[in-house]
Amino acid sequence: MLWVRWINERRQITNFGHEAGSLQPRRCAVAELQLVEFDRARLAIEAATSIDEVKEIRDQAEALRLYMRQSQQGLEMQNQCAEIKLRAERRAGEMLADGLQHQGGRPKPLHDERVLLRDHQISEIQSHRWQQVAQVPEEAFDAYIAATRDSDTAELTTAGLLRRPDAALRSSEAVEWYTPPQYIAAVREVLGGIDLDPASSLQANKVVKAKQFCGKDSDGLTCDWPGRVFLNPPYGGASAAFATKLVQQYEAGPTSAAILLVNANSTDAGWFQPLWAYTLCFTNHRIDFVSPAGEGSGSTHGSAFVYFGEDASIFGQVFRRFGPIVQVIMEAKDG
Repeated sequence: MLWVRWINERRQITNFGHEAGSLQPRRCAVAELQLVEFDRARLAIEAATSIDEVKEIRDQAEALRLYMRQSQQGLEMQNQCAEIKLRAERRAGEMLADGLQHQGGRPKPLHDERVLLRDHQISEIQSHRWQQVAQVPEEAFDAYIAATRDSDTAELTTAGLLRRPDAALRSSEAVEWYTPPQYIAAVREVLGGIDLDPASSLQANKVVKAKQFCGKDSDGLTCDWPGRVFLNPPYGGASAAFATKLVQQYEAGPTSAAILLVNANSTDAGWFQPLWAYTLCFTNHRIDFVSPAGEGSGSTHGSAFVYFGEDASIFGQVFRRFGPIVQVIMEAKDG
């Protein structure tokens, strides 16, 4: 293994430097080895033909980064490992995006996404994050790495890349679509208020009026979601990670009640299956979502609201104006 061998060699070099009573031989040897293996890792990422190859490089780079931090080898070496990790995540994100589509560009059938991720031991949250990294424009990606190299104190991280203003997704205008006020009013009527919107923006929150919200600068997937939650996940393939996170947060306890808004065409997706355990409202019309510029979306599909909480009857009374209320009375039988 490329990175495992590098870790062992670094440990030997470190021990040699301490035993000899001088750090200079150790530093020279590490620097020489560092440049050789760094270039090899980059070439390996470019030459990789499978997600497993790229993920192995990514995991090894992360293990080495943690070792560098624990052994206090210096920020520069940590960041070189982090750069390999980030480049591997970018390549994996590209492969995942390609693997989750048919040749015609349509999403694959329902359970295929979850099967693909399980086969490669990749979580849905990791898949979402890596595809975000893959969508960052190349100029912004290279600029972030260069700026971090030039800094003596900045740490290279995936979150740091995605927080940059110039790292907005190429499809950002298609990612941000705001929920119209009449639906937010219904959400507030059922929940009694909104404590958190984990996928929002300052502009969107002028309508949602959540006490707290997570935007581009604070990735909602990395924190707990306490209290009453409203969630309209970002477009662009993020629904799986956000919906899965909401189910986890509600079942674990931080979230006391919630309403989720998702594409009704996703009912065959693996991530949608746990939602059948809750009360749903399938709209009898297409919601005209609003862009940051104030324009309507001209949506081509229906939507589904999913209620998490103890007052399903209140949810039904309020949301039936938007479409039929659904509760599963008998689960599908395998086979």
